Amino acid sequence: AHADPFSCAPYANATSHKAIGLGSVLSPYRLCTPAQLKSLGDASGDWTKVYALEADLDMYGITTFKPIGTTAKPFTGQLRGNGHQVYHLAIDLPATSYVGLFGNLRGSVTDLFLHADVTGSSYVGGLAGAADAGAVISNVHASGGTIQGGGFAGSVGGLVGKLGSATITGSNTFGVTVVGGNSTGGLVGSAGTGASISASYAQDTAVDGAYFTGGLAGLASY
Repeated sequence: AHADPFSCAPYANATSHKAIGLGSVLSPYRLCTPAQLKSLGDASGDWTKVYALEADLDMYGITTFKPIGTTAKPFTGQLRGNGHQVYHLAIDLPATSYVGLFGNLRGSVTDLFLHADVTGSSYVGGLAGAADAGAVISNVHASGGTIQGGGFAGSVGGLVGKLGSATITGSNTFGVTVVGGNSTGGLVGSAGTGASISASYAQDTAVDGAYFTGGLAGLASY
């Protein structure tokens, strides 16, 4: 049973991320379809809002997904997974940095299951290319898929590429393949000053990197 009993049945054809709800803590924008999640990638003006997954989203066939949040405009809102999964997510942007479901995360993501194949340049992760400025990742689980980056700056991780002043708790990767150059890790590529990782792990995760390579984190600074 999921935490939220909301029914998506009337919204099977919804395409806009704003189709249901108000984007607030008490009335989040409710995501019922893959098209709604894809819509969020194009909606930088709404990257401060609150979202809730209300169904498992199969992203198969969506080849133009844009990461949510950029260096110029990070995602500072909330995504509540409600125990649902986003799977068959494919992002192929080999010349782009800050690539993942979220490109640049400075908000929170909770209670989410993820299966993704992500290719980027530097700062590449299944969930987020980078997480910083107080971002919170809690109970997020990534399984399967390949996360790959080839940029000089590196920071390629199964869950997060570059973890800055941010927190990961109760989260893990399982059976993910991570391929990078500098700073490559099963959970995070690099963890900087102010980063916190607790009750989290990488299991059966294959990591292939050139410099600063680790099962959990490729590089940890302090």
